[in-house]
Amino acid sequence: MLTRLSATGFKSWKQIDCMRLGSITGLFGTNSSGKTSILQLLLMLRQTTESSDRSLVLDLGGERSLVQLGSYKDVVFQHDTAREVTFRLDWTLPKELEVEDPTEGRRKTLFRSDRMALECSLRGKDGNPFVESVTYELGENSFSMNQGAKPTEYKLETQSNNFAFKRTPGRVWPLPAPAKCYGFPDQVFSYFQNASFLGDLQLELEKLFGRIFYLGPLREFPKRFYPWAGTEPADMGQRGERAIDALLAAQSRGRYISPGYKKKKRTLDEQVAYWLKELGLIIPSLSTGLQMVTICTRCASGKRQHRRKCS
Repeated sequence: MLTRLSATGFKSWKQIDCMRLGSITGLFGTNSSGKTSILQLLLMLRQTTESSDRSLVLDLGGERSLVQLGSYKDVVFQHDTAREVTFRLDWTLPKELEVEDPTEGRRKTLFRSDRMALECSLRGKDGNPFVESVTYELGENSFSMNQGAKPTEYKLETQSNNFAFKRTPGRVWPLPAPAKCYGFPDQVFSYFQNASFLGDLQLELEKLFGRIFYLGPLREFPKRFYPWAGTEPADMGQRGERAIDALLAAQSRGRYISPGYKKKKRTLDEQVAYWLKELGLIIPSLSTGLQMVTICTRCASGKRQHRRKCS
């Protein structure tokens, strides 16, 4: 779960200094005060992790992206591409990440923690961003790639007790730029004998953004019929367009939700109906559950019409 966010030079924010995040975080402020920019930063990073182009430092979005931010100049504070853009994310893992030493014959744990962080620094060149440095933290240990004497060369460094990266004999060449804004290039794993765990740190970041979903401020208009092909959606969609699919899938698979200790389990549609009642959006007579209608995928009709059309 994300616990802290910091950034400098992103859109309307000159600086966001260690903003705490919780299970529920509310952003309040006047119009155009920068609330949406915070969400856009997270969505930009999510679609960057999902991009298949490893050379793309930041995925600023396209026609079907979660967020469309235009060019790099559009996302830099005061449109000054020479200005540094940085961000830092702190988060906790569902369970501890344990890193073993691959150079030891017997098992030896190098690091173990359920706290991680990513810090990245970028600048613009010819209208495009490049990475100056990227740093991962696992507990009290940090591992970073920093730009060297030449703009195209990078160094792998660590600030950890009793640990140092070991070069593979004969692999003395400098490292190329990081993959995207957060990843390690493939050369890291062949140039160093004990750097394979860096891929695990990168994977944990991608898992984190895989658990971030976006539900926009606008909703789909109600439809007369909802055909369902039996699929179970991974999320509700940006406009809530997959909500009916989720309700039908949960009903079909017999999913239940526990409302608390020693309380009767409810189906998903019963839980939704319960909260609709609590919010005063439905009448009490419907509080025992939502009336679900199974739709025929062949004629896109309900049960009664289906009998007339498909019989």
